[in-house]
Amino acid sequence: MDMESCILQWTGQVREVLGESGPMSLANLARRIDNATTNEVAMAVGWLARAGKIRFKKRGELWEISLQD
Repeated sequence: MDMESCILQWTGQVREVLGESGPMSLANLARRIDNATTNEVAMAVGWLARAGKIRFKKRGELWEISLQD
């Protein structure tokens, strides 16, 4: 599987987790996605951010990630 296909697979998992569980940090999100490293989840988050599908909100020292309404 090429890198773009992998990222697209991870973006689907990211959207599913955020849709079911709501906003969370990147670390928490990465823990909930099977067979993907934090770096791979970060690539998926970046892909979704570029597409305008997610938003970020600063919560103390962490950034919270959520689906765009």
